[in-house]
Parts: sequence; C-alpha cells; structure tokens
Amino acid sequence: MDVTSVQHVLRELYAVSTITVKQLEGYADSNYYISAQPNQHSCTEFVLKIILMENESNKCQYRAIGSALQHLHKQGVQVSKPIPTVDGELLGSYDFNDDRYGVMLLTYIQGQTLCEMEVGQHHMNDIAQQSGKKIAQIDKALSTLTLSDELQLKGEWNLLNLDFIKSCSHYMSCNKTKDLCLRVIKLFEDKVIKNLSKLQTGLIHGDANDANIILKQQPGCGRWVIEGIIDFGDMAHSFYLFEIAILVAYFMMKSFKDGLDVDKVADHVLRGFESVLHLNKLEHEVLYFTVAEVAAHSLSKTAADAQKCPDNYEYIMQDYNAFEKLLSHICETKRILQTERR
Repeated sequence: MDVTSVQHVLRELYAVSTITVKQLEGYADSNYYISAQPNQHSCTEFVLKIILMENESNKCQYRAIGSALQHLHKQGVQVSKPIPTVDGELLGSYDFNDDRYGVMLLTYIQGQTLCEMEVGQHHMNDIAQQSGKKIAQIDKALSTLTLSDELQLKGEWNLLNLDFIKSCSHYMSCNKTKDLCLRVIKLFEDKVIKNLSKLQTGLIHGDANDANIILKQQPGCGRWVIEGIIDFGDMAHSFYLFEIAILVAYFMMKSFKDGLDVDKVADHVLRGFESVLHLNKLEHEVLYFTVAEVAAHSLSKTAADAQKCPDNYEYIMQDYNAFEKLLSHICETKRILQTERR
C-alpha cells in the first residue's frame, strides 16, 4: 500500500494526520511506523498494521488479538495499546485494489529490538532472565482472559504443523542439516506429540523472538531493561512448553551470533520464566527436544521461503547459520539423538 493510501486510512478511520510514514521490515502483514500530529489519542507515534483479510476466521483472529492487547494494557503489561477507530472498532477495514484489508493501529514502543543489539555476557544473561519473566507474566495475565475459539494454533510457524515443515526440508541445500532436521522432527513426534495431553496449556504470545523484545538502556548504570513485547500475530491457545522453547531457541541463536555462552543464556531465560510459571517434570524432560524442533522448523521454513522469495533473500536468511549451529549444539551437548529408537 502506498503512502497516500496509508495517510487516507489513518485520516478516515482514526482521525489522525500524519507527519511521517515509513514501512517497517517484517515477515508477514504490512507494518508502518507513523509519526502523527497531536491528536485525541495522547500519542503521536504509532504502528499501523495492514492485514489481508482472506476469510472470516482471519478477521476473528485479529479482533481477538486486539481484545487481548487491550486486556494486557489494562493490567499494566508493557505491550502496545490498540487504538479504536472513530467507530469504536479495534479492527478497522479498508478496500484497496479490489481486496479487503484489516487495519489495526497500535501505540509505538520506543527502544531497540534485541536483534539490533550486541551486548556482552553479563547484559545478555540479565536480558534473558528479564525476557523469560516478562513472557511468563504475559501468559499468566492472558490466563484471566476469556476468548472463544478464534485463537487456535495454526499457520506455517505452528510447531505441530509437521507435514508442512517436512515438505519444506527438501529446499535445504546441505544434506547433513536436512538429515539432522528430519531426525529431530521424528524425536519431537515421539517425545512431545505423543504426550501433548500431559502439557500445560493456555493463551501464549507464540512468537517470543529477539525481534519482538524492545529494550532501553538506563542512564547512569547502563542496564538494559525491557520496554515492551510486540507482535502478537501468532498468539494462540497452545502449550507453555512451546512458548518457553521458542524463547530459549531465539536467545541461544542470538548468543551464537554474538559469540556468547549459549547455555548460560538459556539457563537465565528458563530461570526468569519459572519465577512466574513452573514447568512440570515432563516439560523439563522434553524442553530441549522442543528447542531443537524450533531450530529445525526455522531452518526448514527459512530454506523454503528463501527460494520462493529471492528478492527478500538476505532478510529471510539472516539467522540461518546461527540456527544451524544451535541445532548441532543441542544434539551434541544435550545428547538428544542418543534417545532415537533403532
């Protein structure tokens, strides 16, 4: 959508006049940073999300996400606040080029994403523990929210979507990595999928990665603190095990990129998470099978996306090598391959 159309959407649906419109990088949807003139919302910086409404289910999903963000914000959780349209809707609609789009305006959280930063071991351990605690606090706050079935686990990033991810593995050019991914997926089926009934469930963020954690450095002491968690597009009724595994995987991946002790960082993530939500015995036992599945899932889907979207190759592949290292590291140090059935 061009800048003029974005400005029109903001003016018509939200009575907001823009100063600056800048498209943001992203994997899905279209997101725009908005700098606005003073308005009735007591805020002059926003993120505008433009979502292609493919079906009614898609619309219900984003309405539920808006309600969840509103719920979290009222509880004092550091997330973007959804701004209602002039008609009081959390999800607006706009027709463009014969397609119907959903529109959501969110307050902008200032700071740096973790993926943009490079910090030392001490700071990363601290950020990891803060993040584990913050994500668990979000999940705990979401447990008090009653939604219908709009937020079922689905989509290509769903860890249960194993047939899809197996098909993606064929795009890998390295046979060693491909073989390792398929072995990890089989272990995940044996150790986790067969025991889903024993896992704790609830509403989860679902995409707690290093691009969705916003940080600010405190003046004087130099400590980095979390300003907010963004991007709830994958929020769903799911398993707390999946939430912590995704967070651990991305912190380990980031630590590989920055040359840090990945296991220490992972321990701090888990410590922070369990200060709010405790994993049960089985969840502890299968945690690193699930972290390995997150890595295998990311590698497989990334390889497929890179071939399908060559114009966006660099952005799509930015974490690929680090996830390869992560997968090998878990298989070697956590000895998960030794549990394979022969």
